[in-house]
Amino acid sequence: MRPDRRDARATTPDQQRALWEYGFNLGIAFQVVDDLLDYTADQAALGKPIGGDLREGKVTLPIIRLLQHGGEPAGALIRRVVAQRAVTPEEWREIGRMLAETNALESAYGVAVEYATAAKTHLQAFPPSVERDALLALPDYVTCATADGRAHFAFPACPHARRRRIEELRRQIRHHEDAYYVLNDPEISDTEFDGLVKALEALERQHRNSSPRTRRRSVWPGARSKGSSRSRTPSRC
Repeated sequence: MRPDRRDARATTPDQQRALWEYGFNLGIAFQVVDDLLDYTADQAALGKPIGGDLREGKVTLPIIRLLQHGGEPAGALIRRVVAQRAVTPEEWREIGRMLAETNALESAYGVAVEYATAAKTHLQAFPPSVERDALLALPDYVTCATADGRAHFAFPACPHARRRRIEELRRQIRHHEDAYYVLNDPEISDTEFDGLVKALEALERQHRNSSPRTRRRSVWPGARSKGSSRSRTPSRC
């Protein structure tokens, strides 16, 4: 076994700042998605009464977008609901219709995606690792999870996020294969590499509309060994 020379405890000031930015942007994305669920989830999944934010006087981003583009009818309806701290089924259906007509939900969701993307960008300050891959997956999970935590990819843009993640994992695997077999300079351990492969296979199983999965083929004869995706003694060019 070759020693792992990376010290996970050693971080630079730039990396510490990157982690702060990652957490901040991920938190904003999470909050916007939570605000959206008040208008997109069913009551049983959400775990609280539908429209609770609005009845409590909380004007969240979806409603802000509606007020910006819905004109006076939308403004009058929202002011009435907030003032009465109650919403009738008819009023709720009208709010839903206005949200759809003004694309307020899609606009708010776009903001969540922007913050989630920004969170992932800050992780570029760190070298490839299983830990970084786990952090990279969180923003996609946040922007694609429904209230019950089981049904993912509820919003229209989420399949695209999943495809991007699949392509990213494929790129990482190709990169680490080249580093291992061609350059004879592995950057991650066999366990970490196998984790990338398993993550890719799991995503491809979920993403039924993605391109057909192809088996990984080693570029060197006899490179695959029992218990690992890679031989521990790569051939030299």
